[in-house]
Amino acid sequence: VTLKATLYGTRDYSPILYNGTWLLTGKIGNSGTYISRAVQAGQNVRVKVIYDALLPSGASVNCQIKGNATGENPNTAQDWTDVPQISSSPTDDGYYEIVREISGQTFESAAVKLILNGSTIARPMVKNLRVMIL
Repeated sequence: VTLKATLYGTRDYSPILYNGTWLLTGKIGNSGTYISRAVQAGQNVRVKVIYDALLPSGASVNCQIKGNATGENPNTAQDWTDVPQISSSPTDDGYYEIVREISGQTFESAAVKLILNGSTIARPMVKNLRVMIL
């Protein structure tokens, strides 16, 4: 890789090229996945997932849960199950509080997976993730 810098200045301002400038390359992905740490669950529990999301048109967030039975290896546990959305309400700065819930689950422990989908012009953002086992 060859890097060339053309610097311009004026009579009053001189150009500056700061030491430590980096050139980064990469590909912008259209989706991303976050998996929470596993939390202790129980028998016949209700799992409530709440998060704040900024979802421009064309962006989405899918929420799934995966648990393991007593003594079962979490890596070989059942497949991920979708957690249905039950409500959304506006908060601030264009964000919405999304509430998802699934009941009747029996797990020794459970983890939540968020799958964010979008594009370069429709980037979803999520903050304040809360997972409750009730």
